[in-house]
Amino acid sequence: MFSPISFTALLATAFVATAQSGTAQLVIRGDRSVGGVRVLSTPARAKSVFGAPDTTRRVRASECRTVWRSLGLTLGYLDLSGGNPCRIGGMVTATATSTAWRTDRGLRVGDRIARVRMLYPHARRVATAPYGGWWLITRHTCPTTGAQA
Repeated sequence: MFSPISFTALLATAFVATAQSGTAQLVIRGDRSVGGVRVLSTPARAKSVFGAPDTTRRVRASECRTVWRSLGLTLGYLDLSGGNPCRIGGMVTATATSTAWRTDRGLRVGDRIARVRMLYPHARRVATAPYGGWWLITRHTCPTTGAQA
C-alpha cells in the first residue's frame, strides 16, 4: 500500500543541504543540523543559510515556526527563558514535505511505508499535530533534568 510520508522530529531528525554539481541537494543527516544550521541554532542562523522564510509565526509563548515553502521546510524553535522564540529560540524541530528531500540512507518524502520500515526499523509514526509524521530518530529524555538516554 502506498502512503506518502513527511519527515518530522522533535530533536530527532534534522536536515542538511549540501552543494553538489552547483545545485543544492537536500539531504537528511541524522539529528545534528539542517543545511548547515545546527540543532538549537537561532532563527537568524537559518535565515542566513536558507534566506528569508515565507512565514515566521509565534505559535505559543515559548514556540516559533518558520516556513520556506519553496524548500518544503518548516523549522520550529523553542525559548524557555521567557524571551522571544522567533528571535532567540533554538531550533528543535524540522519538517520536510517536498520530494526534493532525502535521507543519507536514500529515503524520500513520498516513499512507501515498507521502505521506511526497512531503512529505519526503529522509526515510529506519531499522530500528534503539529509534529505528526514518521520520526526516524528518537531520543529518550530524562523528565527531571532533560538529559538524553
